Amino acid sequence: MPMRTLLATMLVLSLAMPALAADRPYIPVGTAKTKKTVIAFPDIREKSPGLGDTIKAIRETVVDDLSFMDLFKFLDKDAFVEDEKAGITIDGFKVSDWTSIGAEFVLKTAITKETGRVALEAYLYDTFGAKQVLAKRYVAVPNDAKTVGHTLANDVVEALTGLPGIFLTKIVMSCDRTGSKELYIMDFDGTDVKQITHHRSIAFAPAWSPDGSKIAYSLYQKRKNNVKNIDLYQFDFNNNTIRMLSNRKGINSGAAYSPDGRKIALTMSFLGNPEVFSFDPSNNSVARLTKSFGFDVDPAFSPDGKQLAFVSSRSGCLLYTSPSPRD
Repeated sequence: MPMRTLLATMLVLSLAMPALAADRPYIPVGTAKTKKTVIAFPDIREKSPGLGDTIKAIRETVVDDLSFMDLFKFLDKDAFVEDEKAGITIDGFKVSDWTSIGAEFVLKTAITKETGRVALEAYLYDTFGAKQVLAKRYVAVPNDAKTVGHTLANDVVEALTGLPGIFLTKIVMSCDRTGSKELYIMDFDGTDVKQITHHRSIAFAPAWSPDGSKIAYSLYQKRKNNVKNIDLYQFDFNNNTIRMLSNRKGINSGAAYSPDGRKIALTMSFLGNPEVFSFDPSNNSVARLTKSFGFDVDPAFSPDGKQLAFVSSRSGCLLYTSPSPRD
């Protein structure tokens, strides 16, 4: 599930670029493909000194991201025949230098320093068509080099396939690396791991909100007389706060946000048997959605929010059409 990445320090500007027809992608994803698309990625042109580490981080991120998709093959730099002084715009180099070595696309880049920031210009060319398919300028602080790389890789994927890239998405997980089970987030490739909860208990079953700004999760809590309860919490990335949503007696777990993010479906047992309920965080109200002798758990909304799938120990159908929740 993707998290909305807040790039307060990064600006992305589109330069002159022809529109890509949505029904005619360069790489039709989902169709049979016998070979990978060949891309040449010359060294990032350093227009200001002292940007070696930033250049390395951006380049490695782009190559790792696009290689991860298994759609692309990067030409070895030893095969390049272009003069190192060639330009990065299409009127500044010979396209034949790339078609002659089999490059279907060439990604040309240059980076320079600005006041407290770096600016990366990137151009992607269809070499055999001799035309530009992507032109962007990325402005960021040097510490955001990986974010720049992920963003550029996303833009390359979208320009060539017509589909958005996955490289700025995040993964949330429950991990016991501190001795207690806490929630962590990391980049899609397993890097940049960050702990987001510090309950010193067992936090589990995280679920992203549709816009990626929140995570609902369950937490084991001890009450009076050492009685344990499973409460529902929410982490909000907008202000880095944690809010307790429901501590009704028993189970408050297995959360799933509705497609519009306004309601949460989850399993509750405060009435006795574990059933699926609809919970409204805005007013703390709940509406019971299932009623059976079995245990009903792990709800999941359909894309239109009109149906709910769940797992049950009862026999029969496991697809439930949800009514309008009542308080």
